[in-house]
Amino acid sequence: MSSKSYACRSEVGKVTLTLVTAHLLVLSWAIVSARVIVRIRDKTWGADDWLMAIGQHLTMGGPLQHDLIAQILYALTSIPIRASLCASLLRIAQERTHKIILWSIIPTSFISAAVMIAGALTKVSPIRAIWDIDYAMDVDAKFQPPRYQLSFLLTFTGLAVAQDLIVAGMPVVLLWNLHKSRAERIRLMLLLGLGASAAVALLVRIYFLIPQVYAKHQKVPIFICTIFELGVAIVGGSLAALRKAIKEWWEDVTDQEWQKLRSQSVVQSPAVSKDGIEVPATSAGSVNSIRRGSVPCGGRI
Repeated sequence: MSSKSYACRSEVGKVTLTLVTAHLLVLSWAIVSARVIVRIRDKTWGADDWLMAIGQHLTMGGPLQHDLIAQILYALTSIPIRASLCASLLRIAQERTHKIILWSIIPTSFISAAVMIAGALTKVSPIRAIWDIDYAMDVDAKFQPPRYQLSFLLTFTGLAVAQDLIVAGMPVVLLWNLHKSRAERIRLMLLLGLGASAAVALLVRIYFLIPQVYAKHQKVPIFICTIFELGVAIVGGSLAALRKAIKEWWEDVTDQEWQKLRSQSVVQSPAVSKDGIEVPATSAGSVNSIRRGSVPCGGRI
């Protein structure tokens, strides 16, 4: 592969990474901010809201310069986001089995994050050599082979995929027998089931972690999948919390439009009285009275 084609693909990857990061950053902050406002307004602020707010705040560390800090923050961010989704589902969980499954995801998130952080901290010895090349040359730093780091990444990704699939499938189980309309149940499932998209992003990332593919594409596709996973999880989890507010807003808008249409409902074609005389167009109520044989002036035609 020529250096020119590699440079071209590298630039495209960087632009894609920038666009995905910018769009999801703006969208996630807008949705989470709306969630905070609605929950405080309705006095329903809970543990899931605290966890989502913490997770959103930690994502701001992703663009930092050092790869080590980015990896650690990514692992830490996954904990409160998944815990927030589980806390949201625990609000509607009724059966003991479902509660046990949801509670078990939270400590599993800590374990997977610990695996990720351990891999990041042990890939180079001493640790300072990761960001200080001159220091690494002076002390003859020991770098672990790429497969060492990839083994930690694959372990973390496998655990994360399992957790996301459970979180994505649990809404279907919890909401199927609720006393709500079928359409409302489907809407709730779609909102809470956005975690499936995060799981898909993780599965795609596994492909780029294969040693041969990793050597060819480097880290840009992995970063894109990572940012997409976190962004979708934050947006999906917060949209579920905003469902009631969105529904109320939509009902207000449609009600206002309906009232506007009713107030402007005017018969455009000429009306005809029962005696066959054509009458100019007027309001629907007046036309009805004319069709009954009366006119506004009270006289007889």
